[in-house]
Amino acid sequence: AVASAGKDSGRPSVLPLRRMLDAQELRAAYQAADLFLTASDFETLGFTVIESWCAGTPVAIQPAQGHLEFVEDGVSSWFVDYDDQTEAKATLTRIVAAGLDEVSLRSILPEFAPMAEKFRKSDF
Repeated sequence: AVASAGKDSGRPSVLPLRRMLDAQELRAAYQAADLFLTASDFETLGFTVIESWCAGTPVAIQPAQGHLEFVEDGVSSWFVDYDDQTEAKATLTRIVAAGLDEVSLRSILPEFAPMAEKFRKSDF
């Protein structure tokens, strides 16, 4: 699912995706989101993170597998313990409250934009 920061964005809070998307649709879906969330415990290469970053969208992910290769918690995106619902809700609330606009992200996540640019330039 792709989530937005809420009512102010004018987009739905969650957009469930129920089919395979082609490359253009996938990029558009990532770009439409304020934040990409995944609670997956298994991501071998971290492609969803890289795809989201290339579209300019930060991620809030379960710290597992391939995600650990690229994401530094609170520096390039966020780790969220989705196994603990109370903690996950509190963490996501803090993330959204801090701001997901470009200016806020530059301050909050100093390595988000550079990592996104690195992967975009590599034509990942």
